[in-house]
Amino acid sequence: MEDNAACLKLADFGLARTFRPDVRAYTREIQTLWYRAPEILLGAKEYGPAVDIWSAGTVIYELCTNRALFQSDCEVMALIKIFQLIGTPVVTNTHTFEFFSQRFPKWRRSEGQA
Repeated sequence: MEDNAACLKLADFGLARTFRPDVRAYTREIQTLWYRAPEILLGAKEYGPAVDIWSAGTVIYELCTNRALFQSDCEVMALIKIFQLIGTPVVTNTHTFEFFSQRFPKWRRSEGQA
């Protein structure tokens, strides 16, 4: 949201949670789907402020282009859109990401095609 003074205001903290600096296991029930970080979509249970930076980046993109970067109806489609843009990650420790599969299509990072 933006007010008349061109001051950006954040809203809708329905899926927010408090952050603690100690590493601990969390649930995946955070972040609105269109702005959800890939590590959350892949099932990571331990994460930190980086997931919020990801969300902020997608919001900034939307503010600049007037369209959501990873608009999708389900988690799988969100992952596909992310992978198509930034490439399929190389994951060696699949225990970290419960929903990662080596059978995912292998996309390379696209150059400037958001």
